[in-house]
Amino acid sequence: MSKLFWFCPENDIALAKNCRRFTPPRQAALLATHGAPLMWWMGTPDDFVLIPQHLSPEETERLAEWESDMISRFGAGPAFVDSLAGLSPDVLLPWGWSTYVEQALVNRGLESNLLNRGMGNADELSMLSHRRSATVINERLGDEVDFSRYGVAAPRGACEAKSVEDVVGFAREHGGFYIKSPWSSSGRGVVASGSAPFDVLLERCRGIIATQGSVMLEPAYDKDSDFAMLFSSDGEGRVTFYGLSWFATAGNAYTGNLLISDAEILEKIAAKLPVALIEDVKVALESVLSELVGSSYRGFLGIDMMIVRERDGKFGLVPCVEMNLRMTMGVVAHHLRSRLGDGFAGRVMQTLPASRAGAMAVDLVPPNPFFAIGIR
Repeated sequence: MSKLFWFCPENDIALAKNCRRFTPPRQAALLATHGAPLMWWMGTPDDFVLIPQHLSPEETERLAEWESDMISRFGAGPAFVDSLAGLSPDVLLPWGWSTYVEQALVNRGLESNLLNRGMGNADELSMLSHRRSATVINERLGDEVDFSRYGVAAPRGACEAKSVEDVVGFAREHGGFYIKSPWSSSGRGVVASGSAPFDVLLERCRGIIATQGSVMLEPAYDKDSDFAMLFSSDGEGRVTFYGLSWFATAGNAYTGNLLISDAEILEKIAAKLPVALIEDVKVALESVLSELVGSSYRGFLGIDMMIVRERDGKFGLVPCVEMNLRMTMGVVAHHLRSRLGDGFAGRVMQTLPASRAGAMAVDLVPPNPFFAIGIR
């Protein structure tokens, strides 16, 4: 069964715009262009990875050299293709789905009848990608999991504000909080309330409400650590657990994943929270997500979580900070852990400025002037 992988991180922005055609911002375009080979690590020699058309001679040479080096070190991987004409993959696995991705795949030569192997209802996907989904999930988990049994507070969902007056009221009640755009790309669109004068923040909220209809407001937590549960949806109503991800952030931006097993991640969690609670949340999420997205989306998805410190000094759990209705770097890390084996166990998959690329033991994408993705 052949699979087609496509790294298209600009899809998050396309979902916010809800349009078939748009020009991604420069940074998103650079990440998509030079990060495209990252998907090579996800597949087998029977699969394909879509790369940009019209690479320069220098970029083409760098890609060929990198691929040759990776094959010599780690074995064969998927074939790189810049056109889908004549291909008929059994499974379509872009980074995420939207009408933009659908149109782009057709523009690259994919027969339109093959899109039913991946694309669900575009309007449903756009609404499910709204950050209010995290609030819905937290509320459902509060109903299905007895958090009090483990001495942990029930989850609180973010508040959706539709006016600046709502924002002012939330600020009076909670003090420190985070402002989140309903749709934004990988940590962007998230601002801490203390990062700017309050009147400036209100103007930001006013702009988000004007363009996206509302703004999400989340109480500030005393975060201890980040992790995620990864799932796979078959598009026919069933979502199943795939694995765990232990990752780090700087501010709100992703910085890297530990390449450790699920058992090792559970050991880290067990030092602070009951493992039985995590198991209950996992089982509940399979049910909640099957109902929420199982018939609308096919592919990987991630539920970002936080271990937090409560006021009484105990540890608490935020079981859904975000739902990423797309592939995630945690999914990539999970594949890397399996593919590279024990020789790279415990290493860090990290994104760095290109100037620091020399710290990498493995370049997960070919060298480029803008950034590095690799294993330290």
